[in-house]
Amino acid sequence: MKVSEKKHSSRRQGARLSENDLKTLLFLGNQRLLKTQQLYMYRKAIEPNTKENSFSEKVRRWRKDYQLIKDHEYTLGIDGFRYKYYRITKNGVDTLIQHGLLSSSWDDVQISKFSDITNIDHFLGTQEVVIRAIIDNISIEIESLVPNQYVYSDKMNPDLKLVQPDWILKLGDLHLNIEFDTGNENLSVIKDKVQRYIIYCKQNPNERHVVFLTVIDESFRTRKNYGSVRNKRVGNMKNTLFYLNDLNIPNLTVYILPLQRVHYVLNNVIRGLQPYSERMKRIEPNTVFTLLGEHNKYFEYTVKGLPLHSVYEKSNINQEYQADFAACISNKSGTVKENVLAVLTEEGNAQILDKINNLSRLALENRFDIPISKILVLYKETHQRVNDILSIDAPNVLIGDIEELKKNINKEPIFYMKNGLYTAMKGVTYEGQLHSYA
Repeated sequence: MKVSEKKHSSRRQGARLSENDLKTLLFLGNQRLLKTQQLYMYRKAIEPNTKENSFSEKVRRWRKDYQLIKDHEYTLGIDGFRYKYYRITKNGVDTLIQHGLLSSSWDDVQISKFSDITNIDHFLGTQEVVIRAIIDNISIEIESLVPNQYVYSDKMNPDLKLVQPDWILKLGDLHLNIEFDTGNENLSVIKDKVQRYIIYCKQNPNERHVVFLTVIDESFRTRKNYGSVRNKRVGNMKNTLFYLNDLNIPNLTVYILPLQRVHYVLNNVIRGLQPYSERMKRIEPNTVFTLLGEHNKYFEYTVKGLPLHSVYEKSNINQEYQADFAACISNKSGTVKENVLAVLTEEGNAQILDKINNLSRLALENRFDIPISKILVLYKETHQRVNDILSIDAPNVLIGDIEELKKNINKEPIFYMKNGLYTAMKGVTYEGQLHSYA
């Protein structure tokens, strides 16, 4: 978009708007309501040399002198902290229409209703997720869609609205659906919402959908205290989806994450790094077993890969609950020999957690064709393992991260176990004993 500076009508005499000024106003109009800091984050992304003080002064002029935007004040409470948030005005819309950046249909939009949003924590928290995604990927063309203008309807009954996300980011056929959670919804409502996403995705197999159920945390200041540690809320939301029919359909991925971690996974999805490909799910566990069996002299076991069909062929286990890799592990003397399944996991991925939970249960119930002693859950990076909320209590699940296993190639490998839904992972040896340097 190339826009020359021009002076506007006498009503806004003296207002001269650069190309980036117009982009910033357009962004505010599309996002409806934004905090000063959120506006500044966007402006900084498109114009890196922007100074916060000079931008704040520009916003003041837009508001006070030219009435391009309207401000509202939000007070957080007894500490006196407050901030402003803004919406575009009719004057601002007229300016964007004059420059061909908005269609004349915006003349019929009731701009003042943008201010009527009552749950401001929820709305601005949603915008925090959206803006971080846009500015972190500013070179990628991402559509930012207002949900009430882009509703997911039932294909069999178009008048029936199946689900309306809090916001939608779109890249081609990939839909990133932001669902912001303040903890007020019952878990049964969360489950029903995911079920409706499943119905929609089954009806529209050519669309790819990723749902980000984002739980508010202390990284976003609000008037109400939602709690500083949200592990239990995140974990309960994940666990309520266990055994949900068709949860693992191929064109739907569900992540459940606290607000301060969602940007990491969201950026990876936008950049095509997640969800992990089937090829990566095979290669990464194979790399780990090769690393342990052939290159780490402190891992006193031999590793032999097993064909996955030897585990599932007769037991009729659904494909979505099949592991990514299988191996037989035995000690040098041959006195220990056990079969292990491995799963490459992703931080926040509710479907993979459902798979791990099922694999653990099936192994304990001896439901496989061969006895399975352990389920090895692997993260690619240490920070994923450290920050994930793996809300299961499974005695046969051993956890590792590939980054740490590679880094400690000349030490006894360290794994992790949990002994409660929300307990911290404890470092252990492969045998499950407390590790000496964990």
